[in-house]
Amino acid sequence: MVCPNCNRKINMEQLVRINNVPLCPFCRKEVAYYQEITYYADSVAEDLFNRSLEGVKNDDPQSMFILGTMYDTGSFVDRNLEMAFKYYLMGAKHEHVDCQHNVANMYRNGEGVKQDKHLGFFWLKRAADHGFDRSLCVLGDLYMNGVGVDPDFNKAFECWYKAAKHGHADSQYNLGMCYYHGVGTKMNNREAILWLEKAYSNGIWEAKSIVDYIKRNELH
Repeated sequence: MVCPNCNRKINMEQLVRINNVPLCPFCRKEVAYYQEITYYADSVAEDLFNRSLEGVKNDDPQSMFILGTMYDTGSFVDRNLEMAFKYYLMGAKHEHVDCQHNVANMYRNGEGVKQDKHLGFFWLKRAADHGFDRSLCVLGDLYMNGVGVDPDFNKAFECWYKAAKHGHADSQYNLGMCYYHGVGTKMNNREAILWLEKAYSNGIWEAKSIVDYIKRNELH
């Protein structure tokens, strides 16, 4: 089961509705109540599961990611976060960035493994160093708020800038706000508008009201 922003990553076979929804396995965000979610059809899932088991034997990181996701979501197999973490960690050690991102967040949240914010930061930065947009965005949040690391507004800005250039909507919004408030960079209303408009075009609806305010009151 995945959140709306990540459901494109799972092969959609049927839609179901549930009452008790865990976290999205890709971004670790809470899935909305009664959100439409995706499952593999049993026939497809069984074949995928068996092929992925064979792939793991051949050190294929994508197979490790698929098995981790299936255990994470309870797709075909019973949901088991310990097993999900096991396969994600295997993939992470093979430099699979989705796996690294998920391992980081599972360490940070204590899901399927004992909570360890230092290891969470380690794996998050490793994925971010590969240019993985979601990890760059979260890493920027950690630097901005001083979570597990000393606050560093400049590094937060750098993380969001890298991800924003790749089209990551949340990072574009954060970058625009940095330019608007002069956090980690000099204040620049035109740059703020540029990035907030990009964020809006990518689905961050609240960016529009800020752009309108800047244009109406502060753009010179």
